[in-house]
Amino acid sequence: MSHRLLMFAALAKGQSEIHNLSGGDDVATTLRILQQLGVLTEERGDGLLITGGGLSAFAHTHEQMDCGNSGTTLRLMLGILAGSKVSCELSGDNSLNRRPVRRVITPLKLMGADLQTANNNDQPPVIVHGKPLHGITYDSPVASAQVKSAVMLAALFADGETTYREPSQSRDHTERFLAFQGIDIQTMANGLTIRPPARLQPFVYDIPGDISTATYFIVAATLARDSQLVIENVLVNQTRTGAIDILKRMGASIVVEDVRVYRNELVGDIVVKSSELHGINATDLDSVRFIDEVPILSVAAAFAEGPTTFANLGELRVKESDRLLGTTDMLRCYDCDTRIEADTLTIVAGARMRLRPPDHRGDHRLAMAIEIMELLLSGSLHGDYQECFAISAPEFYHTLQAVVA
Repeated sequence: MSHRLLMFAALAKGQSEIHNLSGGDDVATTLRILQQLGVLTEERGDGLLITGGGLSAFAHTHEQMDCGNSGTTLRLMLGILAGSKVSCELSGDNSLNRRPVRRVITPLKLMGADLQTANNNDQPPVIVHGKPLHGITYDSPVASAQVKSAVMLAALFADGETTYREPSQSRDHTERFLAFQGIDIQTMANGLTIRPPARLQPFVYDIPGDISTATYFIVAATLARDSQLVIENVLVNQTRTGAIDILKRMGASIVVEDVRVYRNELVGDIVVKSSELHGINATDLDSVRFIDEVPILSVAAAFAEGPTTFANLGELRVKESDRLLGTTDMLRCYDCDTRIEADTLTIVAGARMRLRPPDHRGDHRLAMAIEIMELLLSGSLHGDYQECFAISAPEFYHTLQAVVA
């Protein structure tokens, strides 16, 4: 949400104000690139003021724009820059430059975008020459919020309406925000139609807590003895709560209280109590709703009674690392019986003190899962992953230490 709100503020005509912006390096990367494009920002108290002027106000540049480790930055900025007057090259670190990008380029080129990868493959760097776009009807072969958002961002400045459909519903923060803005957008089962507005309006937004990061603390509180944890003001959008549904099915005591609507998003307080978990067959569940939480859900499965199986996890192979293989290797370091068959993962409980040091592969979600595993097994933290956490949750250690104190 932090990425998207920064981008919408840059595209709005006037001054927006955002509070509780993520302090992660990935979001800082998005902010830096917008500043490189000429967007003015100012810190004020606990918020950030962003003065936007729309696509036409972006500074023309032929520079390389470094997206670091952030796939969200690169993919969504492609949607914005495709319809601009900017020419540039978007690239990232070694990890990002191995991640697929054709899934975004294909629909944008159908809209008239001038995009190509520097090496004529499915990976960054991507060379962009902004030009006028037109609306399309597109059926995406993958359910991806990043692809959908890139197309929607491009559609804001395209000639005519755009219809986008996907195999199953991915995260819907972009369309929720646009509806809050009063944009002419119609949603349907696994799809939407958007008609470009005359302009985007500036806004004030207080970003709720991130449910993905909160899940690590939820699992820790569920598995720790005699614990109770309350996490306030957390996003509970149904496209993001698949992990909560899985944990409840496993027997976790999780209650979402005081659910309210904020800026067209559902927000609530999550109350967690110690619970005995049992394994489940989760192959009937849509993995797009919990794909980012698989590493920490696997930790929960490692302490459950009986096996747990997740299916359709192929997207994990093209994250910051091969997160499916990384999760499996992590669990085996703790002597868990773990099996991969194609894109299906089965975990049999049996976690014990690690047999060998786990490799987080430079992946922040694997590193956080390792720390929760260490905490549950030894009562202490490994403590060496701060640089890795900085990508998305630099406050992770501090918050976790405060919770367990």
